[in-house]
Amino acid sequence: MREPVSKRQYAILRLETSSGIVGWGETPAIVAADLAQAAVILRGRQATEYAALHVQLAALPDLHAAANMALLDIVGKAPTISGRSGSGFRPCAW
Repeated sequence: MREPVSKRQYAILRLETSSGIVGWGETPAIVAADLAQAAVILRGRQATEYAALHVQLAALPDLHAAANMALLDIVGKAPTISGRSGSGFRPCAW
């Protein structure tokens, strides 16, 4: 996708869990080889493993940030985590 004013290109990363929860991340344009490498790392992993996946994706800086964003989006949307409803965190604004 291209930003209309600056004309910068962005890619939207969509990750979907086996239960159908979708997380979204944003990054500069993605190279197909990096996307394939990230898919190997992410496939079959739990969204709550974002800290460990953070280390494994470090070699892919653009996808690293987008995947982390998408994983945290999934965690925030999950109906139950550790037996609690929602993420257990309350949003706040400063």
